[in-house]
Amino acid sequence: MICISFKTLSLWLAALACLVVPARAEVVLSNLTVTDTDANDVSLNPWIAQSFVTNSQAWTLTSATLFFKAYNTSGNLFVNLYSNATDVPGSSLGTLSGSDNPASEGQYTYTSTGISLAPSTAYWLVAGVSSGDGSYGWFYDYTGSITSTGVWSIPSTNTYAVTTDGGGSWGSYDGLPLLFSIEATATSPSPVPEIDPNSLGSVLALVLGSLGLLERRRLKAA
Repeated sequence: MICISFKTLSLWLAALACLVVPARAEVVLSNLTVTDTDANDVSLNPWIAQSFVTNSQAWTLTSATLFFKAYNTSGNLFVNLYSNATDVPGSSLGTLSGSDNPASEGQYTYTSTGISLAPSTAYWLVAGVSSGDGSYGWFYDYTGSITSTGVWSIPSTNTYAVTTDGGGSWGSYDGLPLLFSIEATATSPSPVPEIDPNSLGSVLALVLGSLGLLERRRLKAA
């Protein structure tokens, strides 16, 4: 019979610690499955913004995917992340990298350099054209539903906002959310470590081998 010593227990715990998987990006919010749609104009004038609210932990923004179509493909489209300022976009927290000229209808992904997002906080995705006469359409849910998947949420009030002076002033509106999804990586610790099944067999073999070695040494010493 093999008796598990304190030293062996420590070995088990160290082995299990090796199985914790680093945090990975996940889709935290999406309403891209909506089919009953129309599109709002995005150009030099106006810019348009969509709000969202994080859940109760901290995150790092990975990317955002927006559903666009083109009216005038002159380029200079941008997608920024903004803070919240009394239910309208506040200040830009960074520009996301992606196509500045989505020439055909489809979903376009814009990546973040690692913008930190606070728990239980509202933010805004802002799309506009920085210069020229480029014009695009950002699709929205024509039914007005705020139903989405993921651990974040879309507010039913102050759902989207519009500016006609380059972000100098905004007006916010309820319902009719724009179509988008967000990927993010959790930066606060998970209450339950995630175990990598691909590593489980190797670690168990290591632990069992160590247990056998300890037992042989015990028997030899006896």
